[in-house]
Amino acid sequence: AGADAGAGAGAGAGAGATTDAGAGGHASAGPCGSGRGWDGKYRSAAAGIYVPPSWKSVRWRVPETTAGLGEGAIAVVCDAETGQVTGSVDGVLGPATLRGRIVEGGLTATVVRADPGDHGFAGTLVATIDEGHARGTMNVSLGEASAVRVATFDLAPSGSAAP
Repeated sequence: AGADAGAGAGAGAGAGATTDAGAGGHASAGPCGSGRGWDGKYRSAAAGIYVPPSWKSVRWRVPETTAGLGEGAIAVVCDAETGQVTGSVDGVLGPATLRGRIVEGGLTATVVRADPGDHGFAGTLVATIDEGHARGTMNVSLGEASAVRVATFDLAPSGSAAP
């Protein structure tokens, strides 16, 4: 895990929303399920990049840094008709914006800098929507690939008290 970190990783799930029963057999209210938004905290840690053995001449070595290690906040809002999501990432990996889609209980999004000129963390977010929560990971790297991070999160429906 974390091997696909980086701004170029393919996010943005394909089209096609469903109104069939969601996870656990509960009827869903369109592509967003029963929720319209989620928010909560993430925790990020250092990650690496996999270089296949066949790439014998490729080396990736960068000095260790504490940039992007720690916690922050994520907020996601879903358009009930289209399943398109927008959101924000703040804290050690932010400020960044999220754009993506929910399809069949899966959320995928790109993580893009709020200010592209700051060369901060960007990449992808993948989550599963289950029992009202959005649980998943972000794989991100700095603009110069000098630090790669993986962040885990468990987002509660917006407006609910986090346990």
